[in-house]
Amino acid sequence: MPQKSFTTVLSSGRQSFEDMTIKRPKNVVIVKPDDENTTAMATENVIKKTLKNKNKSIAIQNIRHISRGGLAIDCGSDEDSKKLIETLSKNIPNIRALEPKKRNPKLVVYDIPEEMTEEEIIEDIITKNKDIVLAQ
Repeated sequence: MPQKSFTTVLSSGRQSFEDMTIKRPKNVVIVKPDDENTTAMATENVIKKTLKNKNKSIAIQNIRHISRGGLAIDCGSDEDSKKLIETLSKNIPNIRALEPKKRNPKLVVYDIPEEMTEEEIIEDIITKNKDIVLAQ
């Protein structure tokens, strides 16, 4: 079997930028305990026990631990995330459940030609990053 050339190996495994980006779940519920000394594992156990007792059919795909004893819970649908927020708000008084807020990050872009206008820069960034949606 002949050896493959360097360019053949590189071209065969090439992925597009869209394939390489991390897809974040859209239906996330942030759960934070009122007491910041509570661990994320303790918060998770209280939530699991409550949901088990209430026999709610809420599709939970993943639970991630976040800072200060909080959790990020990935739900199956928008309806499931709303059910989860409602259930936790009614049944657990010392836990706050909410949808994550949208962030507008600021960034610094270097080496931009001086002749480009602000509109051209924004348009260029948008065309190169199709997964970005601007809040207007």
